[in-house]
Amino acid sequence: ISLLEWLDLDGEVYIMYDKRKILIAVSSQNEAKELCREMENEMQVVGVAYDGASAVKLIKENEPDVVVIDIVLPVLDGLG
Repeated sequence: ISLLEWLDLDGEVYIMYDKRKILIAVSSQNEAKELCREMENEMQVVGVAYDGASAVKLIKENEPDVVVIDIVLPVLDGLG
């Protein structure tokens, strides 16, 4: 987690943490929605994929810090 600090006009120091980027790759839309809800306060969801090929594409485009991947996915599974 990277740390950002800044001063406001009154000289107060504020500290903010950047959220880690997460990509979710699962075959079920309901499971994806639940994972997004669980993660949204802690991490920035940068993508959701429902098959392995889409997951690979989104990983290359978004460079997430964390990937939650179902090992049984259409097109390309989580073990491929």
